[in-house]
Amino acid sequence: MAETSMFVSRSFDGVFRGWCRRWSSQRRDNFWDLPRLTADPRRPQRAYYVYDLRKPPGFFSGCSLLSTTTNGGRSWSAPRTLFDPHTSDSWPGISKILVNRDGSLLDVFALISTDPANLSAPNHTQEAAIRSVDGGRTCGKPVTIGRSTGRGVADPATENILNTFDTYPSQTVAPNGDVYVSWLQPGATNASSRITVARSTDGGRHWGTRKLAVRGQAALPAIEVAGDGTVGVLYYVIARSSRDDYWPARVALATSSDRGGRWSRRAVAGPFNLLTAGSKARACCFLGDYEGITRLPQWYGGSVLDGEANRKHRVDVYFTRITTSFRQRSRNALRRAGPRQR
Repeated sequence: MAETSMFVSRSFDGVFRGWCRRWSSQRRDNFWDLPRLTADPRRPQRAYYVYDLRKPPGFFSGCSLLSTTTNGGRSWSAPRTLFDPHTSDSWPGISKILVNRDGSLLDVFALISTDPANLSAPNHTQEAAIRSVDGGRTCGKPVTIGRSTGRGVADPATENILNTFDTYPSQTVAPNGDVYVSWLQPGATNASSRITVARSTDGGRHWGTRKLAVRGQAALPAIEVAGDGTVGVLYYVIARSSRDDYWPARVALATSSDRGGRWSRRAVAGPFNLLTAGSKARACCFLGDYEGITRLPQWYGGSVLDGEANRKHRVDVYFTRITTSFRQRSRNALRRAGPRQR
């Protein structure tokens, strides 16, 4: 495997001019994966950079590492182990630091299990969190938030699968301090699936969960809470099966004004043909892990990927602003942020 490098950049003027920090692996057999950066909203100049180290030979095991800056990124601490399951068949994926209102840190991640003897088997996943009260130097024992079967999104007609892990979590802290996590819970068949939404009111010590039902297959849910307290989940809705080489996929947003008790759904983008979404490395059904949703006062800002092929680009990135007010109609005017090839 080639050398792995990661970068952190900072803008001082809003137009992405500033410095850039680079990490490089010293071993070519290491695989650094899925970095996440969190700026501390209560401590100026402090930020937390988390990434996963997946170990050879099969890269089915590994740990998460944390590096911290206290001077706006000019220097970073030596990476320290954040969580290590000490197993040969599991690794923590999509680790991200959340900052609680009391200043404690919460790392939410998916502990992904793989059967090396059967790589086509579902990746059974445990959604978990660890808490630190000393800036990440030490952490408490992991708390289980929930679990997923790991059954993949698949097209029975062509036998293609969605080319990404389906059980990564999305995590956020609401304006009132509640912590929310969402992840996919595939159904037993392609007829329906669920998105689990977990909520903690005590900084990640205890959790309650609710289910968001999806007709058909769902994928890659991303959660955020707007400034007015509305919970939003941006996700893909994928048809049960393709027909005539067309596998329809859409982007939808579900919103809740009562902390996940009841949901209102609206269309955001699509449909597009998932069979044409890909790259040279992954020719089919690859949307990546790059979708996101961010908080704005009474709005969401979301980025989505569209797989409608043309000669030059297979996957394009779009940005949309969506109001959270239930008294107004949704403004789903897509703003094309420019094509981005995968």
